[in-house]
Amino acid sequence: MLLALVAVSAWVSVGIREYLHPARAWRRAIGGAVGPGRLEAWGQAKRGRIEGLDRERTLAEVARAMERGDADSRASAVVAFAFNESAPRVAVPRLANRLADPDAAVRLAAAKALRVAVGPRGEGRDLAVHELAAARTAPDPDLRRQAVEALGAFADRAPIPDDPALGLIRESLATDPDLGVRIASALALSRVGVVGDGAVALLRDYVRDHSGFDCTKPDCPAAFLALANLLSRSDEATAGLIERAARRDPGAVDAESTLTTAANQDDAAHARVETLAAAATRQDDPEIQAWAATLLLKIGSARPFLAIDDSPTRRRAGRALASAGRVDLRVVAALELAAADPDPTTRSRAVETLRTIAPGRFP
Repeated sequence: MLLALVAVSAWVSVGIREYLHPARAWRRAIGGAVGPGRLEAWGQAKRGRIEGLDRERTLAEVARAMERGDADSRASAVVAFAFNESAPRVAVPRLANRLADPDAAVRLAAAKALRVAVGPRGEGRDLAVHELAAARTAPDPDLRRQAVEALGAFADRAPIPDDPALGLIRESLATDPDLGVRIASALALSRVGVVGDGAVALLRDYVRDHSGFDCTKPDCPAAFLALANLLSRSDEATAGLIERAARRDPGAVDAESTLTTAANQDDAAHARVETLAAAATRQDDPEIQAWAATLLLKIGSARPFLAIDDSPTRRRAGRALASAGRVDLRVVAALELAAADPDPTTRSRAVETLRTIAPGRFP
């Protein structure tokens, strides 16, 4: 009898120790109802250290949850694993397996997590690109979009010659039936400075159809900025847009804001837009001259604007800027600086323009 009691006591003691083991306690927490306990458990995992476990055992528990937990747990485990498994040769295959998860949220989390899992020098990149290429043909357009965005992140982080990731993105841009996926493809290409007629045309049409920054579609501002990015890297596209906008081409709606955004990206982009706009002021068409002169004012390029010899063009541009509403103070500041220039012609033209765009301030 005593032996039986000892055996039962030992069995109970083992059971209690097993129940209280940190790994078991964590599994119960992530499997419970959504609340502070579950959130804290996943917070520990994402920080890389479950209470009572070392880092290696923590990763083992997270990997287990990726395979065996409920959908919410699998999605959370994907994120935690991506941020804490430092070896791409381990992380990438495990995360790629979740691209085929039966739950859509887990699949999307896996596509996003692969961006993190690939090493800074491209370790695991080839396998990730291969798996994301397959995800691009999935029935779920959200997964296809995430796949394209992940491919774009790889191309942006470490560009390589004849990058297969860029080829896959271009293919999605040309063939995917979903507009959102095609927009994501164009955005991805814009971030790495890849200019293509398909990307420019798609984004231009999208911006035109949704009224630029005033649209309610969540992708519209991003598309607008991406179009500006594309145009700022292409002299031909920028010059062409200036001409079409001046001639009131319906395909060039929002061109002025697009080019202004492009010019504000960095000094190189500003110089490119400024040079092309200045060149356009020397064309024979007075509409193009005036439109380009107004653009120079809007991007704060006072010097090339004041270099325009034709005074009617300068006055017309000044009136166009004044009629548009509040004048950007940077434009006023640039003209005020020019109004103190040693050159009398520059001073005279600057004062004339200031009186046109801000008559109350400069009578």
